[in-house]
Amino acid sequence: MENKDEIIEMALSDKVPFATIEELYGLNENQVKRLMQSELRRGSYKAWRKRVEKFSAQRSSYKQSSGKQDGRQSETDTCHPSLV
Repeated sequence: MENKDEIIEMALSDKVPFATIEELYGLNENQVKRLMQSELRRGSYKAWRKRVEKFSAQRSSYKQSSGKQDGRQSETDTCHPSLV
């Protein structure tokens, strides 16, 4: 997989939803989770999953959709030119 590092960086970001990763790279949420599990150290993977679960319980839109709520350019767009 040639974009593995970029996908991991996006998955670690709290601002990039799984839907955006799927749109750009064709990996669904389960595939991203498997990639993260195989590439991260066990403790790092567990911490990431715990964070994703915690935030998704607090905000129903967390890592679910790529829509911007206020129309402003997000930090993610400036960090990842391929998202613009």
